[in-house]
Amino acid sequence: MGKKRRNRNTGQKTHFELFSEKIIGKEAPLKQKARIVQKWPDEIDNRETPLKNLKEIWKRQARIIGRLADRRYTEHEMNTILKAAGIRPADRIASIASGIGIMEAYLAKNVVTEGKIVCIDLAHSISKKALEVKRKSGAKNLSVITGSATNIPLSTSSQNKILLMGSNLELTIHWKPFLKEARRVLKKNFRSRLVFAGLLRSRSEIPEIVDSLERNGFMLESIVRFAMFTKCPEAIMFVASPKLK
Repeated sequence: MGKKRRNRNTGQKTHFELFSEKIIGKEAPLKQKARIVQKWPDEIDNRETPLKNLKEIWKRQARIIGRLADRRYTEHEMNTILKAAGIRPADRIASIASGIGIMEAYLAKNVVTEGKIVCIDLAHSISKKALEVKRKSGAKNLSVITGSATNIPLSTSSQNKILLMGSNLELTIHWKPFLKEARRVLKKNFRSRLVFAGLLRSRSEIPEIVDSLERNGFMLESIVRFAMFTKCPEAIMFVASPKLK
């Protein structure tokens, strides 16, 4: 929901890019990002990796994770969420595997102004970074919790929306426990939504994900294929609602 789009002739930055740069500094150059990602352990992409191992991996990445994010991609992802999920000013939103929470801080300040957003991440070191983002942004309706996607530390039927962006949890052994928790935490009404996105290896994985939603108490509302800025697997966003019965 950037207030201005980048002007290709002048290089003018969007409102979201300026906000991000003010809070977490300039984005790392592409070559530096590539060098860092190449050194990431294979466990990140392994569907069987236990949560405790992932926690240790992201703990080590906390220092540089903010500079790795593609700001244009994050803004595009945010705008897609706003359009597909019907985010409202008074919503209560839980963002799972939220990282340092720059998108969430922007939403709290500019969109969900009457509601509340909570960032939940597995690694305490990343949550500390998110608390710093909260402080610098001045988003008083943003909170940060260290917690697991398979044991969400929130009350039953307390949230209007749950976001899960870029974690690829849907491709792991932790997916079914997460869906159970997401259904518990979401309010059971026609406006509640689970919104998740990831980089799929192929479109053949889509039916498997849709089937898993149906079998775990959700109805698919929409699938959005949104553009990527670099060559990589296809980015897909799913929007689902909890079954009322």
